[in-house]
Amino acid sequence: MLTYRQVKSAWPHFTATSLGLYFAWSVSQGPYLRSSIQFTGPALLVLLFHITWLLYARGFHAGFSAEVHRRTAISACGLALGVINASLFAPMPSQAAHADNTVETLLIVIVCSAVIALITGIISGVLYLLFLVTRALLGMLKTGKDDQNSTRLFEFASVASSILILLLTSLEGLPQSFTFDTHQRSTARQHIDADADTVWAALETATSPSFAVPQALRLLPIPVAVELDEGIGLNAKRRVRFEGREGSGHMSLQVIERTEEYVVFEIQSDSSPMAQWITHRKLKYHVIPQAQGTELHVSLEFNRRLAPGWFFKPFMGGATYLAMDVLARDVKLRSET
Repeated sequence: MLTYRQVKSAWPHFTATSLGLYFAWSVSQGPYLRSSIQFTGPALLVLLFHITWLLYARGFHAGFSAEVHRRTAISACGLALGVINASLFAPMPSQAAHADNTVETLLIVIVCSAVIALITGIISGVLYLLFLVTRALLGMLKTGKDDQNSTRLFEFASVASSILILLLTSLEGLPQSFTFDTHQRSTARQHIDADADTVWAALETATSPSFAVPQALRLLPIPVAVELDEGIGLNAKRRVRFEGREGSGHMSLQVIERTEEYVVFEIQSDSSPMAQWITHRKLKYHVIPQAQGTELHVSLEFNRRLAPGWFFKPFMGGATYLAMDVLARDVKLRSET
C-alpha cells in the first residue's frame, strides 16, 4: 500500500511523463509525426515541468540544476522501463495482425510509446551524465572558495544548456530546419558450401525460413506469405504480404538488373506497416563463386523516414541487417540440403 509521502513524491514524475506522452500523441496526429519533435520533444516537456515545479516549490536554490537533471532522468527512465515492459508483454505481430480496431490501436500506441520512452530515457540520462561530468570538471579547476554568483551562474547555464540542446535536437526533420542523410544500406554475408548454380537455383524461389528468426525481428511486422513469385529473370515480379501489430499490407518487387553474378529487385510499391518508417529501394543478391563454395551477399538499400538520426539510423541499420541475414541464411540452408 502506497503511503501519502510516496504518492506525493511520485506524482510530479507521473504528471511530467504524462504531459510528454500527450505531447508526442498530439504531434503524431499532424504533419510532423516523423520528425524529431515527436521523439525528443517529450524529454524537453519533462525537463520544463520539473524546472517549473521546483521553482514553485522551493525557488531557485543551490543544487537546483542537479535536482532538475536528476528528476528528469528518473522520470524518463521510469517511463522507459514501464512502457517497454508493457510493449514486451503485448502480443507478437502474428498474434495481433487480426485483432479488432480497438485492440490494434492500443497495440500501436504501446509500441510507439515504447520507442518515445526509450529515446526520452536515453537523452535525459545523457544530459544528466553530461551535467555530472561538467560539474566534476569545474570542481577540479576551481582554485578558491565557491562564489555565490558563480554558483548561481553555473546553475542557470547548465539548465539553459540542456533546454537549448533539446530544442535543437527536436528540430531535425522539420520543414525549413535540418535533416541528416537518410540513405542507408545493410549487407549480410554468408559462405555457402555449394556451387554458384545451386545457389542461383535456390534464389529462383522465395520461401519462409524454416528456422527461428531473431527475437528482435519478431517485434516488427513480419512476412507471412509470398503471393506472387515469378523467379529471378529480368522483369520478374514478387509480391509479399506482411502483418504486424500496426496492420497488414503488401510489398511488390520487380527484377530490374540480372547478370551472371547478381540480381537486383526494385521495390515498386509498399503498403506494408513498415512503409511508415522506412522507404525500401532495392534488394540485391550478389553470388560470388569461390574455389570452395560460394559467397552470398544480400543487400538492402533504403531511406530512413524517422528522426532523430542518432537513434533511428543505428536502430534501422541493425534491424535491416538482421533481416538480410535471415534471407542469406535461408538461401544457404536450402542450397546446402
